[in-house]
Amino acid sequence: MYQKAFSIDEAVFAPDQSKMVEGGGSREQRVAINYYIAETFASAGKQEQALLYLRKAMDEGFNDRKRLDEDKDFAVLRTTPQFQKLLQQET
Repeated sequence: MYQKAFSIDEAVFAPDQSKMVEGGGSREQRVAINYYIAETFASAGKQEQALLYLRKAMDEGFNDRKRLDEDKDFAVLRTTPQFQKLLQQET
C-alpha cells in the first residue's frame, strides 16, 4: 500500500505530511509504518528520505539488525556512510 501511494504521489510521505500518515497507533505500529516508508523510499532511490524514516523507526524502538542487513530494499543504502553512521549511533 505504501509503494502504491508513493507511486501516485511522491510527496505523500514528505515530513510535513508524516503526521497524517503516522497517526496515533501503538509503538509497534509506528515502528512498522516508519520502517515500511523507509523501505519505500529506499527502493525508489531516495536515500535521504529513507534514512529519515529509518531513524524514526529506530527512535520508536526498531532494532532488528539482521532484518536491516538482509532487506534487499536497503542494499544500496547499506553502502553509504550515512547508513553506517546511523547504525553506529544505535549501538
